Amino acid sequence: MKRIIALVLVLILAVSLCACGKKSGSTGENAVSDVVVDGQEKSVKDYLIEKLTEYIHSDAYLAREAEFETMFAAKARPFTVTDAFELQTDDWSQDVSLHFFILKASCNYVVDNGGFDAIAMAIDYDTGMIYDKFNVDESWLNKSEKEQAIFIAAEGGCHTNSDYNGEPIFVDSEIHTPLSQSDIDEINAALSR
Repeated sequence: MKRIIALVLVLILAVSLCACGKKSGSTGENAVSDVVVDGQEKSVKDYLIEKLTEYIHSDAYLAREAEFETMFAAKARPFTVTDAFELQTDDWSQDVSLHFFILKASCNYVVDNGGFDAIAMAIDYDTGMIYDKFNVDESWLNKSEKEQAIFIAAEGGCHTNSDYNGEPIFVDSEIHTPLSQSDIDEINAALSR
């Protein structure tokens, strides 16, 4: 009798573990992949702190922020990550696998006399390059499929719309793995120092 009860308990545990391991829709439930930089693994959180610190101290970003402060005679809102997820798919084209980190941040800047309060960007896991709508090559139709994908991701069609609910950007089979809110909070705390 004890063996039967033990076997039933093992089966219940196995079934519950299988149910917890399933993925729902296009959102992955696993942790975001670490990034390999110069042969060494680095957490995405630490990597993003490093890359975004460089980004918000770049001449181009500072010029757009200064233009906002001049035009509106007000302090620009600091760069604050509001949403971030890893995107992976092997199904976008026959020859290209996509692996990006997509994020949106609130911030104030002016370009061509227009004020903006958010920016979307794509970070290519293979190269570590950050692409926003200002540095992505607009002649994307003449580029490789991967460069076309970078343009689509960096232009931020998914994030410039406030009603974006995590739907696929490229293909239905892509996997989105969100960065945890605690990691986003730690990134923002580091960027505000």
